[in-house]
Amino acid sequence: MVPFYQIAHSSSLFILKHLTSSTTISEHNSLHGTIPDAFTSSCTMKWFQLGENQVEGALPRSLANCSSLEVLTLQGNNIVDTFPIWLSGLSELQVIDLESNKLHGQLPLGVGLGFRKLYYMMLSHNHFTGSVPDNFFANLYSMERPSPQQAIIVVSCHVLDVEIIGTYYLGVFSEFNNKHELLRGSDFIPIAIDLSQNKLVGKVPDSIGNLHTLQMLDLSYNNLTGAIPTSFEKLSNVYWLDLSHNSLSGEIPQQLTQLSLLNHFNVSYNQLTGPIPQGGQLTTFENDSFIGNPGLCGSPLSKKCGNHEVLAPPHDSSVEEDEGSADVIGWVIRCMGYISGLVVGFVLGRMITDENHDWFVQTFGRRQQHKKKKTQRNTR
Repeated sequence: MVPFYQIAHSSSLFILKHLTSSTTISEHNSLHGTIPDAFTSSCTMKWFQLGENQVEGALPRSLANCSSLEVLTLQGNNIVDTFPIWLSGLSELQVIDLESNKLHGQLPLGVGLGFRKLYYMMLSHNHFTGSVPDNFFANLYSMERPSPQQAIIVVSCHVLDVEIIGTYYLGVFSEFNNKHELLRGSDFIPIAIDLSQNKLVGKVPDSIGNLHTLQMLDLSYNNLTGAIPTSFEKLSNVYWLDLSHNSLSGEIPQQLTQLSLLNHFNVSYNQLTGPIPQGGQLTTFENDSFIGNPGLCGSPLSKKCGNHEVLAPPHDSSVEEDEGSADVIGWVIRCMGYISGLVVGFVLGRMITDENHDWFVQTFGRRQQHKKKKTQRNTR
């Protein structure tokens, strides 16, 4: 095994060819060049940290031989490659940090099929293109359910001549002021996915909602479209949710008011519309979390929501049919009453006149004759 002191004071990556044991490479060490593709099946390395150096070229495919690898951090270099799906066979891999490199291409399908223990995936500030596959977040079991393992042992060597071993816990974050403080400012590693500052398009996958233990999600500064998935209501442990600077449309789901642990929420500079949901943690965020959406209204924005038109109750034609039927029935009953009255009157009249025919003739007959005589006189 190569002594840590020798590694820390070397600016060449050639020495990595001799690494076989559980060794951590220091960060911020001005290392330059490409990583030798020389890791053999005898590699037992658990931590490979080369962040904030001057590493370039592609990731060595022989890293797949390091079956015990738990932590891979290469952020802040000049690595030119695609997403390392070939690392999915490393069953112990828990941390991948490749932010601020020159990774490119589309995100692969089914990334979760192999990374079953992955807690932490940083891919921000790269050049990934295309849409986010629907199953990109599938089967990330460590993010879907709590794990009995609560600590990751990581060696962080910022002091060149001192090997500092620290225990980093997957934990709860009560206070943080910015993203850097959340990710790198304490002994806690958030369960996190960061795909910000890429060139991703298309819809936000609903499957993200299945990552129940996720504490941080950053998809900002892409060109994502469509609605914010209502499945986000299941992210009950999320502290940081940033969807800003995309082209998302539709309304902010009312279900997001159920995210009781939100400490940071940003949907600014999208194409969202409608009233901002009121309730829960959403009411604690200020104007900056929502600006840049001309169609949004309501607190905390100065734009007030107009009185939404109250829709009339649905037109129920059956009521009118019933009322019409009642009118018809009423008229039928009245007509039947009239007809029956006429019939009864006719029958009774006939009976009366038949029985008193003589009296009828004498009485009404005389009156009629008298009326005719009076009319004749007047005409003269």
